Amino acid sequence: MFFNNFLPTMVGGDVIKGYYLYKKSKRGDVSVTSIFMDRYSGFTALIFLTTVSVIIGYPLIKGTTLPGFFVLLIGGYVGASLIIWVGALHSWAMNIMARIHFYGINKKIDSLYKALMGYKSHPGILIRVFCYSLLIQSGVMVGYWLLGVGLGMELSVIYFFLFIPLATVISMLPVSLAGLGIREGAFVYLFTRVGATPEEALTLSLMWFAIMVIVSVAGGVEYVRTGGRKALPKGPVSINADTEV
Repeated sequence: MFFNNFLPTMVGGDVIKGYYLYKKSKRGDVSVTSIFMDRYSGFTALIFLTTVSVIIGYPLIKGTTLPGFFVLLIGGYVGASLIIWVGALHSWAMNIMARIHFYGINKKIDSLYKALMGYKSHPGILIRVFCYSLLIQSGVMVGYWLLGVGLGMELSVIYFFLFIPLATVISMLPVSLAGLGIREGAFVYLFTRVGATPEEALTLSLMWFAIMVIVSVAGGVEYVRTGGRKALPKGPVSINADTEV
């Protein structure tokens, strides 16, 4: 969380995780794959909650431009997921990628894909991670809603389940520190369309960011205290795609 908040974009911490995973495993493919699955499971939970919210709250956004944004978001996720998990579609995408010869990117993608497919033999892990992600993402939405209530924003909680995913995706663009500024613009754009004032929307976003910074500073302090070192598990750890995780 500390590096996510103090490095560019909201995924700066992934670089740090990748470094330590690679340092332990000496396997770039499994390190990148595990980080990808961490993000993918969280995003899957986010899209699931968004889809349910769109179905329930469609009358609230009917007649606006917002349904188009949700179609792009959900459709893009479904399309990308099908290419990842459906063999025929993946082969089709790789045939297109085969025309690109850039620093051996095709071989790297193929290596990552083989490691990723190792998760297919461990559905229990995927289900548990999805359930955990669902709880976490729901907690984030409720947290935003409670802050909104404190600010006097008389908006249905459904709006928070609708807008937070859009703002989160937008803030992942690698153009600012921790998405700062990009996220605030998205909040103002979205929430002012349902009755909030620009000041309320901006304050909501900045308050949540401030809370996350305060919480994550503890991680930065601990990182400095330990010199960036973490205790590693004793004994061998099985990380091969073809063996038990």
